[in-house]
Amino acid sequence: MDKALFIPSAILSLLFILIYALLCFRNKTEFDQKTITNLILQAFQIICGAVLVASTFITDLKDLVSDLNLYILIAGAVLLVNSGQSAISDLRKPRKSFNKPMQPTADTATD
Repeated sequence: MDKALFIPSAILSLLFILIYALLCFRNKTEFDQKTITNLILQAFQIICGAVLVASTFITDLKDLVSDLNLYILIAGAVLLVNSGQSAISDLRKPRKSFNKPMQPTADTATD
């Protein structure tokens, strides 16, 4: 990965780990390696996502983005999954409310 992405990602990862360590110390909780791994991955995704978005506005970043086919694939997969989950959730909402009786409004209750 290019240093333009690696260095900011590493800095953000260290910041996340430092914040997590301070929170664990303050709350007297155990330091979890799975959480650390997830924080590092999230830091890299935040930086790469920001670069992908910024590349649509800044032409100099388009060359950098052309080497990020994996991240473009990941971003597309995330969009598909999130929009699919949202659509399924929205489509299930009316079905849940079919069994509920309709409440009369204040105007119809006085008639």
